[in-house]
Formats: sequence, C-alpha cells, structure tokens
Amino acid sequence: MKNFLFSNCILIQNRLFSEGILGGIPVLMDLDSGIIDVCSLGNRFVFSIKNTVVDFFDSFENKVYALDSGEDQLVIWDLEKKSCHAVFLGCSHKTWINFAALERVEQNYYIFPKYENRVLIYHIDTNEITETLGDWEIKEIQCTCRVNNSVWILPKDSDVMYCYDLDERKSRVYNLKKMIRNCVHAIYHDGCIYILNMCGEIYQWDIDKTVLRVIICLETISNEIEYMSRIVYAGNKLILLPAYGENIYIVDMTTGQAEIYRAYPDDFYYYHTGWLKYYGYCENKEYYYFALCAGNYLLKIEKVSGELIWIKPKIDLLGGRIIDHMMDKVICESKLELADLFHIKPVNRSASNKKYFGKEIYNRIGEIL
Repeated sequence: MKNFLFSNCILIQNRLFSEGILGGIPVLMDLDSGIIDVCSLGNRFVFSIKNTVVDFFDSFENKVYALDSGEDQLVIWDLEKKSCHAVFLGCSHKTWINFAALERVEQNYYIFPKYENRVLIYHIDTNEITETLGDWEIKEIQCTCRVNNSVWILPKDSDVMYCYDLDERKSRVYNLKKMIRNCVHAIYHDGCIYILNMCGEIYQWDIDKTVLRVIICLETISNEIEYMSRIVYAGNKLILLPAYGENIYIVDMTTGQAEIYRAYPDDFYYYHTGWLKYYGYCENKEYYYFALCAGNYLLKIEKVSGELIWIKPKIDLLGGRIIDHMMDKVICESKLELADLFHIKPVNRSASNKKYFGKEIYNRIGEIL
C-alpha cells in the first residue's frame, strides 16, 4: 500500500480532515478504523488548489480554514456545500512556511505573517481581509504560542518576547535576558510556555514570574539530521518529535531524565519525502493527532498518560475510488495515473534522510505537474 501523505490536519467530529500534499485531494480519515475516505466529500467538490502545504488548520461552523503556505492564501472548505474557495493574502516571502499563526476569536481569524510586522484579520461574516500593524520590530517570527486570548511571539535573534492581546490588538514586551536561537515550537502548560529549539534545548517561560530558564539540553543532538520539530506535554512528560532524525525523545518531568522511544510497530518505517517527519497536528480533550507527513503510521498521543499510539491508515487509491473527472479537477485537468503520484520510497527508520529543511519539498511535484 502507498501512503497518502498530508502536512496538517483538523478534527471533524471523529475524523481527521486533511488535504494530500500531492494533488490537493481532500480526505477524511476515520480514527477508529484508520480508513482514509477520498469520496464522501462528493464529486461536486470544487478544488481551487493544486499543491498544498498547509501551515495551519482550524474549523468553525461546518467550515475548515487553512493557511496554504505554498500558494499564499487562506483556503476555506464549506463541508455542507462541498465547495472550496481561497482568499489571497500577499504574504509570500519564501517558497514554504510564510505564516506564524492562525488564531480565531469569535467571528475573526487573526493571521500572523512570519516575515512582516502586521496582523491580517479575516472577517468570517463578510469574507473580507483587514490588517493592523504590529507594535513590534520583528524581521522574522520564530514561533508563537496561544494562551487564552493572547499570542506570545518569539522573534528571531532577539532576547525579548511579545504578548499580543487579540481583543485589544496591542502587545506587551518582556525581556528574556537570554537570546533563544533556532526555536521551532512552543506550547503552553500550567502557567508556563515550553520553548523547543531545533537542537533539543527546552526553555521554560514562567508567565507570572516572568522568568526564563533552561530545563533540558539534549547533548546528543548536534547535527542537522538529528534536528527536532515538535514538543508535546502529556502525562507529566515532554515528548520531542524529530524533524529529520530517527529518534523520538521522552523527558520525565519528575526526574529530568530523557530516553529514546523504542516501541514502534514492527512494520513501521518513514518515507524519504524531504519534509519534516512531524509537523502539523490537532487535538481534542483526550489526544493529540499528528499529520501523516512521512511515515506509514499516524501518531496519536494520549494526554493523560503520554502514551504513543500508532494508527495504520488504510486506503485503496488504485481501486477506482477516485473517478477520472474528479482527478481532472484536482490536477490541472491533466490525465495522470494515480501510481505516478506515489513514488515516494519507504526507508528503514534508522536510515538517514538526504534532503533537509529549506530545500524544495517534494521535488516530485514539479516533475508531475
């Protein structure tokens, strides 16, 4: 079976909604059976995207909203009408990863460009975009973290952090007294923001005490193929997920000890994709769900215990479940064999990837289209 890979996801009831990176096909994945359904959205669905790498997903009132970094647009799927349209944003500075955050407050979505000092506001009721200037001086946002109705913003090459109030549309600045470099992810838990840099250093920012300290430093991570990508707090553990390397690290917060995770399924492997192994994710009250970026299993993490659970997707792409005229709409009205879309070869989990962040993602896209 060839996997259907996607960079991000959002929960719709008990199913994951996403869009395949190759071809822009929207799918729904059942979380109990693992079955990926490419047909229930209907053949009346109108596709407006060719090749999507979604930075952020959200859902509201039976619609799905996504920031499409490659096409520089806000994509909106109407699940009732089975239609899709996009709003151009004008934030493209790089080939990929042009956004730092997508946050909703009531009927407004706040969009934070990664390389600009402004905030775009999408008004759901009018389908219009307005903007406000950020009261900060930032050349690049490393990462952000939502806490209640505020967004904490960590700039690149800076020893300060901003807290942007989404209601007042103003920010406060805090002196970290230390420069945090190469931040890749930040999460909130119990009054503190945990900041992960790509080399496995974890910083803890106490919001009330306004104190920053280093709590973990994984000295084993010293080169690009071992860089980290995401951090999760679950079961009094910090779980560090790799960007390119083979290892998931689990840090026990009671002892401060880190260990390498070993309990993979017997037939688990990663694909050589050139993309981060763990990137987009979504959550409900019980679990985190990570998008199927580069593996043959989807990762699910239980919040209470911190247990890692693996879901094996099931899809029959070559069995006639996607009809010809649907594929015509998806891939620029060109006739392609589905097998041509899925030439990403599996590799052993211990094998080193040869392509790294910043290069073309999925070079196959250009070859196919």
